[in-house]
Amino acid sequence: MSSEENFQNSFKFENLKITLCEESQRKCKPSDDDLIISKYYTDHMLLIKWSQLRGWSAPEIIPFQNLSLHPAAKVLQYANSIFEGSKAIRGSDGKVRLFRFSRNMARMLTACERSALPSFDPNELHKCIKKLIEIDIEWVPRKEMSYLYIRPTAMGIDSNISPIPSTEALICVTCTPSGPYLGTKPLSLYAEPFHVRAWPGGVGNYKVSANYGPTLLIEKKAKQLGHNTVLWLYGDQQYITEAGVTNVFIYLVNKEGKKELVTPPLTDGLILPGITRESIIEIARAMNQFQVIEKNIGMEELIEALEQNRLMEMFGTGNACLVCAIGSIEYKEKRYPIPTVTSVDQVYIKILQTLVDIQYGRSSYHSDWVEVVPQQS
Repeated sequence: MSSEENFQNSFKFENLKITLCEESQRKCKPSDDDLIISKYYTDHMLLIKWSQLRGWSAPEIIPFQNLSLHPAAKVLQYANSIFEGSKAIRGSDGKVRLFRFSRNMARMLTACERSALPSFDPNELHKCIKKLIEIDIEWVPRKEMSYLYIRPTAMGIDSNISPIPSTEALICVTCTPSGPYLGTKPLSLYAEPFHVRAWPGGVGNYKVSANYGPTLLIEKKAKQLGHNTVLWLYGDQQYITEAGVTNVFIYLVNKEGKKELVTPPLTDGLILPGITRESIIEIARAMNQFQVIEKNIGMEELIEALEQNRLMEMFGTGNACLVCAIGSIEYKEKRYPIPTVTSVDQVYIKILQTLVDIQYGRSSYHSDWVEVVPQQS
């Protein structure tokens, strides 16, 4: 059955039920100077239940609370869950905006289908989440580069311990105010030559929860060595894939003397198709100042470009961090400084500023990438 046919059985925004917090239940909102992602959560959450027998229930916005799960739930036994990540941003004009949110909803649907979780109409989920943000709109920070992080999660919750597709599932959406995810200083990366994040034929190109748990030990090692996160490599050529939970861009002069902005391709299934990544490719191509290429680059090729003074910038990109300069890489016990912040072209700053101006409503350029969340009267 196609997704379009499944949409006929999707939950509907028009059936949304809303139960607001009592005044005594409302939390004290944090200062914009005290924002750490997942430290605080908003007053409300969105829940939508599904069963093979009854289909989707009506979506509900309810006061924020813990979930109750059977110990044999598929999400606990087999990590049968996926998630998304987006953010609501308060612009320079005070309006709250979502950035290319339909892309997040479409990506969430593909991850559900890859994980044998029930299909749904992404437009209906989009509208339900937008209503959740409208209700908790005062939680959206006012400080620039801070935002309300939106985390939709879908999970199998039936108690059948057999490794078969879930017969019961849940979509849960929570929101947490946050400051800059990876800070503002250039990132120091630990290039991991042995462990891999993803492989061809796997699920590295989906936001599947099981992608992330196995990376935590290597992330811990990177931090113990004094780095911010891991630069994930793959294969005999040690191809660069992702940096922590971000996509990677490399700005260099190729051997023919031409400037290129390179990012790993999506063709091998190793790379998450980031919405920020997609946006940067479009912005960079419109700049028409260098070639924008999706291709693999191995560590030896990167080091050669660095030693020949052809490597100018590296940066990570993602929903939470947006654009983060990469300042150094440790590979095989040797540290390589990356001249991103001293680059003459400062491509990463130009791209970051373009994205920020779009998200904050300061630019008409790609104004179709943002949508305003209504303020409650």
